[in-house]
Amino acid sequence: MGFYALKDNFDEGFTTAYWNNKNITNYTCEVCEGINSENNGPLVISFDGKGDMADYYRIVKWHTVSPKLMQVLVDNKITGIRFKDILIDDEKGNLLTTDLKQLDVYGRSGLLTDLNGDEIPNCPVCHRVTPENLEGQKGLSINLDKWDKWDGSDMFYYDNWEGNIIVTEKVKEIIERNNITNIYFVNI
Repeated sequence: MGFYALKDNFDEGFTTAYWNNKNITNYTCEVCEGINSENNGPLVISFDGKGDMADYYRIVKWHTVSPKLMQVLVDNKITGIRFKDILIDDEKGNLLTTDLKQLDVYGRSGLLTDLNGDEIPNCPVCHRVTPENLEGQKGLSINLDKWDKWDGSDMFYYDNWEGNIIVTEKVKEIIERNNITNIYFVNI
């Protein structure tokens, strides 16, 4: 079974999405001083208006999907996700409703592990993995023998790498077959 990191293309000529920190609370770890952000209401985003809309955007650690991508995921019964409403900030102070949705990933796979299945060093309190600890890693692994780690979802996060969507080969093939824009995959 193959696993892939789902990434967005920034250079395809689509309009750029921006995060608006309305409804966001930041928490700082007392040990590593890493910052974790939580959304306490609808995700609020804005767009620069230059170019066409894409089917997928990653904005910090949140993800938005077009009605087309949402329908593809629903029709194929993809697990580990749900959809939430978002608001568009028109930069004049108005919050507008939209048919775009936040892709909320609740599937999980335990802490980040290297290709040998060993846990990548992380903060003992919040389990944050620093970029320095990821540097030099030749890949990541999903331990299929420990079902208490990976919950079997089609789309999921590592517990300490939230915002970085990991997908099964099934999801990769479905997205590619449906010509979804602004997505590419990296084999982990």
